[in-house]
Amino acid sequence: MSNEAVSNKALRLVQAIPLPRAQKAVLAAYANYTDANGYCRVSVATIAADTGYAPSSVVSARRTLTRANWLRTRPGFDQTTPDATRLNLPRIAIAARSSGPPPDPGSPDGGPVSGGPDSGGPVSGGVTGRGGDRR
Repeated sequence: MSNEAVSNKALRLVQAIPLPRAQKAVLAAYANYTDANGYCRVSVATIAADTGYAPSSVVSARRTLTRANWLRTRPGFDQTTPDATRLNLPRIAIAARSSGPPPDPGSPDGGPVSGGPDSGGPVSGGVTGRGGDRR
């Protein structure tokens, strides 16, 4: 499998997991550069340019993702070499599978609502729709 195919698969998996927007954008940007083992060597400036976030926001999101075990980063060889980053592909794959299928963009509401009959989650009081049961 080519690196492009691997990064496309990693990107699809990342898009399927529930994360805050900045963290998901940063993780997806790293996924876009991964090899078959989840490694990439890309600078914070490149990730910032790809995501539209400031470099400081990328560093903050990367720190949060590292603490949550979504990725690991090791310093580059010197000041001119980007850090080596490795995505935790097994964890990402498990999270993507457990979050259910991605929403169908062709459906009127973008897919099943969380907690609905298709989500596999509990439905409280038979209420469907956003906001849940507010008794």
